[in-house]
Amino acid sequence: MSSKQANNVTFSNVLEAPFNKEGLRSPEPDDELKHLKLILHNAVIAQKRLSKYTQVQVDEIFKAAACAQWIPLAIMAVEETKMGVIEDKVIKNHFASEFIYNEYKNQKTCDIIEHVDCALENCG
Repeated sequence: MSSKQANNVTFSNVLEAPFNKEGLRSPEPDDELKHLKLILHNAVIAQKRLSKYTQVQVDEIFKAAACAQWIPLAIMAVEETKMGVIEDKVIKNHFASEFIYNEYKNQKTCDIIEHVDCALENCG
């Protein structure tokens, strides 16, 4: 499946699908499953790449994510949910990302994080 085809598969395809005999909507044949498999395949590749990053590289990604664009994310949230006020969501996004960044910025996340000495029968 090409990426263009994958991009044409949407949740609305499932919502517009006809009801089956149990009264449930059936997805279009194989499109959603193929799209899901493509997403999972890409996630596995990304995880393998990320697992080789150094602590410095992971810290840079973490900081960039914490400094993400709060305004566009707030606009998208309000447009998608039709709830809330954009300005309030910007404040929430800023506060939450800054709080989480400051809470975890010094945490080691690569290599051996902690070594625990114990025999299996003594661990509990």
